[in-house]
Amino acid sequence: MAARGPAEQVPSLRGLPRQASGAPFPPMSSEDDDPAPLTGAAAQGPAQGPWANVPAPLVELCQSLTDFVEAAVGVRPDYTPETLPLVDHYIAGVRTTLATRPEVLDLTAQAVGAYFGEVARRHLAGFWHVPSPNHHDWLLCGESAYFAINPIGVGYECVTGRSEHEGPTSAIKLSSEDRDAVATKLSGLPPVPEDEYFTLSARLEVLETIVDVVLTLAQDRGYGETTYDARDYMVNVGVHYLA
Repeated sequence: MAARGPAEQVPSLRGLPRQASGAPFPPMSSEDDDPAPLTGAAAQGPAQGPWANVPAPLVELCQSLTDFVEAAVGVRPDYTPETLPLVDHYIAGVRTTLATRPEVLDLTAQAVGAYFGEVARRHLAGFWHVPSPNHHDWLLCGESAYFAINPIGVGYECVTGRSEHEGPTSAIKLSSEDRDAVATKLSGLPPVPEDEYFTLSARLEVLETIVDVVLTLAQDRGYGETTYDARDYMVNVGVHYLA
């Protein structure tokens, strides 16, 4: 592992790339992409396949989100980036009901954030760190690119359509040596229409952009093959997140 500087937050993600409008939602796979329900002693065993090493609270939240979306639109998301417009469509419907049903906010936002994080984990190579039941402490950390984000915060922002909310922050944490280059890249992107800013699709695109910048910088510095684990983030992200 190469030495890293202290982690800092990217102050603004307003320069998100515009999400292209597309055809109707692509075909999704079946519920086989969801973890099979476990009972009895088997419920105590480790998860297998794509769910290996995913903490149980996140598995449950992801399962809830796919249940919600399937019940609402008749299609079950399968944890691929192409499913995010489908989930965004579901979120738009939920947002219109929050004034009359505020009690649905927390579970929906946390489920949406967990699903977004799981899509990002599989797509961008990362791992979850869940040190406590408090979702403010949860992080998705990169294995190949050095970054950390709390996807639950993304869920709160997208469901409420606001940057100010009761959930955790969605700020992306980076090494100080990468921060300026990432901020410069983001500031050069075209502005996003307000109705697209609070979408999972746009948030994944900006995360992809950040990861591309970080990987390029690592390659230029001669440690492009470096991988990271929780110990690296424990030192640099701070005890509030990785105690």
